[in-house]
Amino acid sequence: MDNSSHKSITKKLPRLRKKRGPSTFGEIPMSIPFLLDEISVASTRDDKLHLFQLLLSECSRSKNDNAYLHFLRAAAEQFSDDPVICIGTAHSIAIVDPESRQESLDRAVGALELAIRQNRLVKYTATELARISLLLEAYKTLERALTTLISERNVKRSEDSGYVFDFVDQIDPKRCDGDLLAQYKQLDRSKQRGR
Repeated sequence: MDNSSHKSITKKLPRLRKKRGPSTFGEIPMSIPFLLDEISVASTRDDKLHLFQLLLSECSRSKNDNAYLHFLRAAAEQFSDDPVICIGTAHSIAIVDPESRQESLDRAVGALELAIRQNRLVKYTATELARISLLLEAYKTLERALTTLISERNVKRSEDSGYVFDFVDQIDPKRCDGDLLAQYKQLDRSKQRGR
């Protein structure tokens, strides 16, 4: 999608938001069916991804969680080979629909397994899995994330993030394997010594 096409689409959205129409999700702004039509004719993967992002933004603006979750899952299906999208979907479901706890955890674990198979974004995905696990108080899954992160300590990839420790203080040490937690914290101390 070139810049002029992008501008043309985004320019139409404010006017379409003012119009409402019926849907299986209740009344929705007409910007949503408009973007669905654009997605159906998009010719490239990047265009579809960009349009899905606009679509999810419109669902969020209209405060329609059912539509948001439906199209979030649809986007995850379209981009099921992308660990970032898969883990992001899991995180969004955990926040928007905590009752779908198991789905969120399954998607997050699946995203990590995908990253490992692709040998990219493993630390990033494992870190996000840890955050999702904490959000949902899923300590077995948290331990899996920490185990993966610890096993990655000597692995460097061009496509990955570094270690992050901002979530460690949220971990209840009584509910998490003490050795794992200590080993992960040790990575932070080793990082600080290496500065």
